[in-house]
Amino acid sequence: MSILYKHFKALGTVFFFGFLLFAAPVFASSALFTVAGIEVDVSANNALSARNQAFEQAQTKAFTVLAQRTLSDAEFAELVIPDSQVISTLVQDYEVTKEQLSAVRYVGTYTFRFKDKAVQRFFAQKGLSYTDVSSQPILILPFYQSYEGMALWAQGNIWMQAWARGETGADGLVPFVVPIGDLQDMHDINDDQAMSYDNGRLVEMLRRYNSKEAILAIATPDSSLVRATNPDDIVYGTLKINLYRTDREQPEHVRQIFVAAKPDQSRKDFYDVAVKRVQAELRQDWKNKTIVASADTKIMNVHIGFGSLQEWVRIQRALNHVYGIEHVDVKSITPRYASVALSYQGDEERLRLALQQADFILEAPQIETNIMGMNVEKNRVYDLRLRGSRSKGISIPGVTAP
Repeated sequence: MSILYKHFKALGTVFFFGFLLFAAPVFASSALFTVAGIEVDVSANNALSARNQAFEQAQTKAFTVLAQRTLSDAEFAELVIPDSQVISTLVQDYEVTKEQLSAVRYVGTYTFRFKDKAVQRFFAQKGLSYTDVSSQPILILPFYQSYEGMALWAQGNIWMQAWARGETGADGLVPFVVPIGDLQDMHDINDDQAMSYDNGRLVEMLRRYNSKEAILAIATPDSSLVRATNPDDIVYGTLKINLYRTDREQPEHVRQIFVAAKPDQSRKDFYDVAVKRVQAELRQDWKNKTIVASADTKIMNVHIGFGSLQEWVRIQRALNHVYGIEHVDVKSITPRYASVALSYQGDEERLRLALQQADFILEAPQIETNIMGMNVEKNRVYDLRLRGSRSKGISIPGVTAP
């Protein structure tokens, strides 16, 4: 069963030198507000009652997953989950992906899509801090360092195998991409190039996997852990995982994680848990950077350069897909640039990250020259451009770069 429903955001019109320019309605649905794989199993006096109860349970479970995904840890721990009637007002649509029905029992699996703005208002009214910004996919390069040396593509890389088994984009907050290890991948980075990869080849690899960032996850087992040689062997010991960012000239260490084996844990289960631990750490880091409190809306004034009417329409559409921006107000427009006010919540860095996810580049504030010829910062006007835009900057009389 599936209910199809779309919420279209109305956009204003702009008169542009005799042409009526308007942005087409945008259906901006984020995976962040989609919760899939909700399983319920309910028995009741009859099938209809079981199904109704199951649906209410599924709604509540889905909202709980969404709240944990988007709220800060402290506030989620104190959150009182609302009843199903309140939750139903926040649901955009739902789908039953699998179901079994008997005379007194209902078993089903649901996917719920929530209304982003309604959920944001609900959290804001409760005074809760949340994130509504998804990260672009992160390419994970899982190196395994043992006494035999460093491995990435080698068959003995059980760390890579664990990442290949795991769910990489289930929560919509930070999706992960695991390389397949084909000839192109092996050409771009070798087993022994964890700290000495070629930046140009890594960029090409990112392009192939539609990712903007790569993370090196170097796993090193201790002497006890390496004794387990088969997937079902019980493990003892600790795995050390070092994470490196790659968006600068050289890899930069950002975090070290230790995962200790639990009693009677198999090697396969242990490495699966280690993958989830790394994913949780990276998602929490992203949440910390993008979480926003229910605070007053801020305004950022930007100048946007463009090379053609078609490019301006493309920029408008892209802006209306940026989570973290409440409203886009076009103040003025000329044949080559527009002055725009962006309404947003949170701090400037959060907005910058949100824009980056939609391939926008936010430049430093511009400086205006006063009548005395002195450079003064006025209204903190920024330069915003879409990556790949034909207009690399704008030229405005009386305004220079800082």
